[in-house]
Amino acid sequence: MKIFARELIQSVLRSRGYEIRKRLPMADFDAVRMLMAYYFRLERPPVVVQIGACDGTHCDPIHDFLKTGKARAVLLEPMPYTFARLQEAYAGVPNLSILQAAVFHHDTTVTIYGVKRDSPSFQRPDAMLLASFNRNNLVNGGIPAEDLQAYEVPALSLATLYQQEGIREVDLLQIDTEGFDAEVVKMALNLAPLPAAINFEKKLLGVGQLAEIYRLLRAKGYLFLHDEMNTLAVSQTLSESLSAV
Repeated sequence: MKIFARELIQSVLRSRGYEIRKRLPMADFDAVRMLMAYYFRLERPPVVVQIGACDGTHCDPIHDFLKTGKARAVLLEPMPYTFARLQEAYAGVPNLSILQAAVFHHDTTVTIYGVKRDSPSFQRPDAMLLASFNRNNLVNGGIPAEDLQAYEVPALSLATLYQQEGIREVDLLQIDTEGFDAEVVKMALNLAPLPAAINFEKKLLGVGQLAEIYRLLRAKGYLFLHDEMNTLAVSQTLSESLSAV
């Protein structure tokens, strides 16, 4: 894993005219931004699917890249107030599809919990980032139950989304769903072709969920990079391409 991480960093930094010297300390880096920088070197535009795009700016590692309009991207956000901001964030940007929807096991209407806009908790800086199928995820995160509101929102399976948007390949599947990430990853692993890279939030996943999802990813040939909040899983094919740069 350390070798893969080093190769990923070196390949992208070399493309920008930099080099890494052993005598210098390694700086922290955002693996997803590094990966997007690599994709932007390719002759074809990368294909990105973002599940749980929120408002398109807060804690979003790919916003600056999508804002250029040089990627083919499909962005999903179920919450009405963040969806409105998401549309504003990418107003006029070409090659983007922005949908007000969640991803679920099948096409349906689902209940999702968010923070009431007129509640004291909505004053928290991260209030707009918080929405989950499981209300306990929000309560355990410090939101009083009385400050929560249930929303009925449309939901699509990942297979339906791909078919609806004409997606035949995915370079990056970016997931941030406040606890449903493992289920979205499993959906992606049951579709062909597999995403070249999958970045998902792991902080709300239990030990058993993580063990299962890492086992499934390894079985499909993925390598991992982790930070405190997320896991970036990279396919063997993409890893080999990065190593060859």
